[in-house]
Amino acid sequence: METATVTIIAALALLLVLAVAVTLPRRHPRRRARDVGTPRASALLRPVDGRITLEVPTHDVDDGALRRLATQVAERALEHDPGLTVVEVVDRDGHNVLRLHRTQRPRTIELPEALHEPHVRPRRGPSPVGDPSGGPGRGPSGGHRRSVAADGRSSIGADGGDTATHVRPLGPRPAAQRFELPATVRAVIPPDADHVSVLEALLAVAGHPTERDGDLVLLPNLAFIVVHVRDEPELALSRAYLRLGKTGRAHGVVIRQGYLDPTLLARRAHSAPRVIHTDTRALQRMADAVALGLNPLDFIQP
Repeated sequence: METATVTIIAALALLLVLAVAVTLPRRHPRRRARDVGTPRASALLRPVDGRITLEVPTHDVDDGALRRLATQVAERALEHDPGLTVVEVVDRDGHNVLRLHRTQRPRTIELPEALHEPHVRPRRGPSPVGDPSGGPGRGPSGGHRRSVAADGRSSIGADGGDTATHVRPLGPRPAAQRFELPATVRAVIPPDADHVSVLEALLAVAGHPTERDGDLVLLPNLAFIVVHVRDEPELALSRAYLRLGKTGRAHGVVIRQGYLDPTLLARRAHSAPRVIHTDTRALQRMADAVALGLNPLDFIQP
């Protein structure tokens, strides 16, 4: 009787194990191919024996886009690998584009003599800004006067004569004027385009299907957001993270405007590894990549 009971219990246990094994999901091998629209960051730009290869044909080494891109890639390689003393960037044909050496910081800082000895008399000479009273030989020639109105209009003219008025631009320059953009990108954006419009145009010209939602630029598997972190950076990044999460994209990129505390940046990157944090310099790298026929998603980070 006891033997039969043990046999029945063993059979039931075996059936239970088989049932659990059938219901568990099977693990499929992880795909090695990268999904379309996913940033590769700087994984493909790591130096091999001190050499980094940019997949571009032979270009003029004085080309601005190529020099800027190669410089940032080399600087990042030296920053992340303390053992490197020199990095060479070459094109796909092996021609040298840039060779960057690690520079040693000077041990001593040269200071002016007046900072070492406060009693040293300053050098006498003409004032570079002139005499505000407009005296002879001190201010601008002819005793010109200058006045700036509240609306930014500046009037310059001689005493007793007519004044010439010109408009001085106020406020920061638009994003479209801050970057060296290819002609194909400038052709599709207005002169006063903001950072989000520049980003959208760069991706569209590179052949990526984009969709804009306010400060978001959406790709099939990737979402970009441009945020200002000058005031309340913690709140700005939290809102950006929530906005990215609502898009349903697998990966996100935060392009920040303004300075961010490195400790806060490291904490954010650790808590959300699927979100890449970068600054507006990424737009210039992406623009240079578009100018060279490269994928701008590979240069979100240098």
